[in-house]
Amino acid sequence: MDIGLAVALAITLIIAIWLVVKNDLPNEQTQFEKNMDNVVFEDENIKNTDDLKLRISRLQLQEYEDAILSQALPDIRFDIIPLAEEDIPVGSSKIGGFPDMESKMAEDLHTLFFAQINCCECKHEYLPDKGMLYFFLNAEKALQGAPDMVQCVYVAQQEKMLRNACMSQPLFNACSIHFFDALSLPEYDSVWTANTFTDYRKSAYFKLCNVNQCSKMFGYPMGISSVSDTENGNKTLLLQLDSDASKNMMWGENGRLYVWIDTEKLKKGDFSQVSACIEDYKE
Repeated sequence: MDIGLAVALAITLIIAIWLVVKNDLPNEQTQFEKNMDNVVFEDENIKNTDDLKLRISRLQLQEYEDAILSQALPDIRFDIIPLAEEDIPVGSSKIGGFPDMESKMAEDLHTLFFAQINCCECKHEYLPDKGMLYFFLNAEKALQGAPDMVQCVYVAQQEKMLRNACMSQPLFNACSIHFFDALSLPEYDSVWTANTFTDYRKSAYFKLCNVNQCSKMFGYPMGISSVSDTENGNKTLLLQLDSDASKNMMWGENGRLYVWIDTEKLKKGDFSQVSACIEDYKE
């Protein structure tokens, strides 16, 4: 037999055997996806860096650990607890009901109160150490989807705060807020994610970054109908509120409210100009 022909036959046989063995082994992607089906996190919220590293390991994303850690941003997240107005201390953080403020300020209101944040109760590098942040909604502008639908007012100190019934009917039911710290990550459909994950392991990242319900301040927004991100650093997510029918709090069709502020103005404690949008599941 010609030596060249014998070599060619031998190479062909080796390739054929390799293909048989390869096909008998579990496909790498299939095995990975099967493993991911068994990964379940009891709490969607990532508590801190150690918790994030543990989740990265469980999702077999160690190769991307440094990249993911570099993108993590701190959040102030909310547990929103329905309570009667009289059970919420005056001056504490709350959603809905009536605002706590000096009478003169309440008299000047021409928009609908929906939230107040006592800065003493939540700590973030961009927030003042004390004072109250109030959020008001212009209902007509909200229906039009105008970016100036929300007004944010910061009051550093007040002589005498009262619970002012400045509206005949509150916009939302009264709720207290319990704050807790968490980390947020770029969305699954963000530019950063597309540039970072180049293979099937991107599906595991979805389990890492996805949170179904989340009202909070700061960090990355969790979009519904579009993707908004903070990659350019010019804007900061000041507030994100989820719909919750049980609290009579609805943003469009079971959507979310997002309130943005210029990052440099935020650092200076200037809350006079914010922009807002509502994303929902309207078809």
